[in-house]
Amino acid sequence: MGVIHGSKAIPDELTKKYQSMRNGQSLSIICTLTLLVTISQLPPIDEIVMRIFNIQKQQFLKTVEELIGQRQCTIFKNSVIEANYKSYKPY
Repeated sequence: MGVIHGSKAIPDELTKKYQSMRNGQSLSIICTLTLLVTISQLPPIDEIVMRIFNIQKQQFLKTVEELIGQRQCTIFKNSVIEANYKSYKPY
């Protein structure tokens, strides 16, 4: 959770790198991060969602800026990006 375009939405201090070992040799593994937190240590879901949104927004703007610079995409020029997210609050 929280990995988009190589940017993490979960802070580094809440993750720990590890390597699997078999017969003294490290294995090639897909995920090298594991979460070491309890639910009480995580930031509110609204904060995580907005952090992911902002990471995506920055990546999108960077891509569009490159395309506009290459004159390949002008449809997004002067556009506004907004978050359309409603938090779920239990009763």
